[in-house]
Amino acid sequence: MESFFHTLKTELVMHCDYKTRDQARASIFEYMELSYNRSRAQHGLAVENILARSTGSRPSAAAIKRLAPADIGTLELAADVALVVQANLAVMATLNLEIGRIEARLLEGAKLRPDYARLKTIPGIGEVLAIVIMLETGDVAR
Repeated sequence: MESFFHTLKTELVMHCDYKTRDQARASIFEYMELSYNRSRAQHGLAVENILARSTGSRPSAAAIKRLAPADIGTLELAADVALVVQANLAVMATLNLEIGRIEARLLEGAKLRPDYARLKTIPGIGEVLAIVIMLETGDVAR
């Protein structure tokens, strides 16, 4: 976690002059979306491609998300390939944990306007997307 905050400070925060807390929160959400979520997806695709080449079948993204380290032994992979799959799964698990912790912290600290509750009533918009939209658009009454 400390390394995340160091990276966040050196890559984003130290180079920006935020006028409000909402601007800072929106910027951090965007940074997370671009860095952490894309990295998580890339590792999932890496596992998918490795398994496709090694087993001849391409698992779904949902199957990869459900894949546990103990399941790797049942796939009959070469030892080095199994090690690479385990490493990618470990990175994905760590990213999932960190993203969850960071999103919870940001949601906890964000000032939620009545618009937030209305946004959440739209199908497909959950807590995080609603707060991103709210922070990006600012006060709609302006």
